Amino acid sequence: MDDQRKWFDDVTANEPDAQIADKMDVSRTTVHRWRRRGDFDASNIILISRAYNVDPVWSLISTGFIRPDEFTENSMKKMLTRAPTPLLIEELHSRFLGKGGRVTFPFDLDPREPGPPR
Repeated sequence: MDDQRKWFDDVTANEPDAQIADKMDVSRTTVHRWRRRGDFDASNIILISRAYNVDPVWSLISTGFIRPDEFTENSMKKMLTRAPTPLLIEELHSRFLGKGGRVTFPFDLDPREPGPPR
């Protein structure tokens, strides 16, 4: 319960209840109840995350609804299939260069192109 209250305060940056209510299109009473009890259900965590542009999956992990070990390799693979190619290339590039190596390609790598020349 305290973890959820801390998460809520962090995500909302301790904004006044009225401001949070306006942002989420809920009543001030609802926000006050969330803040007072510090007890949220998973659907509220998702709504708050979306309103504050915070990743809902990590919010569910942070608040104890999902354990980190439940976010499996299979889950990651499913998410990767939906990731845009430029994002994947950027991540691979940063991983290679982040280890101090230098990546060279026999062609200019442009994420807008469909693939390497044949």
